Amino acid sequence: MVKESQLCNQCAQVITNPVCARCFSRHVVYWLVDKNVSNKNRDEIIKKIYNYVLETEKTHSDTSCIFCGFDRVNLCTYCFNFKVLGILNKSLKDESLVKRFQEDFDTSLWTIQI
Repeated sequence: MVKESQLCNQCAQVITNPVCARCFSRHVVYWLVDKNVSNKNRDEIIKKIYNYVLETEKTHSDTSCIFCGFDRVNLCTYCFNFKVLGILNKSLKDESLVKRFQEDFDTSLWTIQI
């Protein structure tokens, strides 16, 4: 029997890479540390991301994270990265870091080219 696929709460597309927001967040924090973002700025960004993670976990999900087994995978990779990109755009003064995030997290997959 085929299990019904979980859909992303934001874009309603099938979640093909079920990674929870907490695991995604952890990788963003590693990235911020690696890029030498100041502690104050990093803490501000982490707080905003953490609030977003809490918001996404309010909705029940039967899909487990492939990394930690957490049972609330509600967002696809693209929607989570899009939200983080918005937070970074507002929080980072260095535009080259935002561009670097786009490259490192391969956000070009969901960027609409006009």
